This record gives sequence, structure tokens and C-alpha cells, in this order.
Amino acid sequence: DPREEYERENGAEAGESEDESAEWEEEEMTGAQLRGPSGTAPFQQRAERPAFDRQRRGRRGGRRGRMRPAQRYSVMIADMVKEGQEILVQIAKEPIGKKGARITSHIALPGRFLVFMPTVQHIGVSRKISSDEERQRLKRIVMGERNGHGGFIVRTAADGVSEEELRADIRFLMNLWNEIKNRSDNAKAPALIYHDLNLVERTLRDLVTEDFSHIWVDTEQEYERVLRFVNRFQPNLVRRVRLYTKETPLFEQFGVQEEINKALKSKVWLKSGGYIVINQTEALVAIDVNTGKYVGKTSRLEDTIFKTNVDAIKEIVRPIRLRDP
Repeated sequence: DPREEYERENGAEAGESEDESAEWEEEEMTGAQLRGPSGTAPFQQRAERPAFDRQRRGRRGGRRGRMRPAQRYSVMIADMVKEGQEILVQIAKEPIGKKGARITSHIALPGRFLVFMPTVQHIGVSRKISSDEERQRLKRIVMGERNGHGGFIVRTAADGVSEEELRADIRFLMNLWNEIKNRSDNAKAPALIYHDLNLVERTLRDLVTEDFSHIWVDTEQEYERVLRFVNRFQPNLVRRVRLYTKETPLFEQFGVQEEINKALKSKVWLKSGGYIVINQTEALVAIDVNTGKYVGKTSRLEDTIFKTNVDAIKEIVRPIRLRDP
């Protein structure tokens, strides 16, 4: 689900209004749900539980809940995909440990102000854009430019941008999709058709704004790449790109390395004397809060635990975005 992916990666920037979200969820509920094979059985749709029946609730009685539809069609994956068929897919999540990569056929192409989804017909606006007037303006621009082809999610960065900038981003993403389709038609599977921007380019695209006074780069090769990229997407910021030539490493000069080390430590000490331990597994990120050296200022253990938890909250939220759990 590209909407879910970009909400997670961009802090809900790919969201939409409540009515649009309900519409999206309703569409998803009507789609096929596939599960893994049992033995040699093919993939098949998960069977829906029968409707709640008070007459057949037995000795245990019944629990109150929402009624479920009693009938549901069955779809065999063999009817949807044939052996040897070439399918264009996108990596939605990188492999972790023994878990393989998660792929999807619903392509999502992020731009600076928009996310283009060519396989759906949906237009959403970030929840972080609170003005109804601005939301309607953005939606009207997107609907007028897309000409019924594909769906778009307006990102938070689009708040207040000019119509020309938004239309330029739409045209860029649609041209990129046409280029991807042409490459796919001429390639023989398996083949890499397109890869997203590298880390430096994504940072420039998603984070750099007019508020930045300088953009420092510490290698000549990357400096040239940054200049070309900024000149293409944000030409008004070209003069702010600077080549860093001092002997002290760039991250140390501006204190970035120290902050990275703090954020990636497994054990983080709190100001009160307690500490937290952050451990990442394949399925989840576990955070253990301990009182450590902190004995509290009162005789009540509950006060000590409460104070430690409050201090832990501030330290837990800092590395969450950087660790990307």
C-alpha cells in the first residue's frame, strides 16, 4: 500500500482527509486478500467468517460485535497471474534479517510536492495541511492537470506553493512514469527498471527549503552532483551550495556526528539517572525503561517510576525517525 508506506516514511505526509481515508479503506476492503500456501495448495483468498447467528451461539453464548457478510467470492491466484507472466513491481520494504523484501504492483513515485500512484484513481491531501481553502485549491490544481490519469497524494511541502510549481511536479512525475513504462516494455525480466534518488538527492528534494542559508558538501564529485540536482529542481538555491574544504570532518565541525552517535546507542542514559535500552528485532523494536541510579525524591516507588517514564518519553521520541523502526 503506497499510502501506508509514505505515511510511515514521511510522518503521515501521504495522508488524506477523513472522508477520503474512509473511501480508500472501503475500496481496500473490496479487494482480494491473499495468504500463503499450505503444502502444495495455490494461493487463495482468505475465507470470511460466517455472519453472527444468535440461534447457533451454543453454550458459550454470543458476543456483541459488527455483522460480517456471510458470502464472499473466492479468487485463485492462478486465475490472476500466469506462469512466465512479466509483472512490474516496486520494493515497498527492504528485507530485514530472514524476511524477504515486500513488493507491490501499486507503484508510488514520490516528488517534492506530490506522490504519483499511476495504478489508482485517488486524490488525497496531507492531514497536516489544515486550511480547507488551501486543501481545495491544491486538489483543484491536481485534478485539472492529471487529466484522469492516475492518482496523487499532495504532501505537506505543497502547502502554499504556486500553481506552476505544483503543475511542474505533476508533469515531471507523469513523464517519469511514461519513461518507466517504456523501459519495462523493452526490458526482459528480471531487470531493474528504475531506482529512487540516492540519500543526498532525497534529502535535497524533501527537506531543503528557502529557510536554509547554506548547503555544505565535503567532496568535489558530490558537490558537482548536488549543483546539477539543485539547478534542476530548485535553481534559486544554487548559490547556497558550498564546497567544504577544512581538515576537520564536516559532521564533526557542525556537531552532527555526536548527535548521530547519541541516537544510535542501544543504551541511553536519562537526566534523572535512569536509562532506556533500545533493541531492534525483525518484528518490532523493544524499548526497556529502567530506573537505574535514580532512587526518587520521595518514599513512594510509584513517584520514582512515574518520573523515570516521563524522562524516558523525551529520549524515546528523538531517535525514532532516525532509526526508522
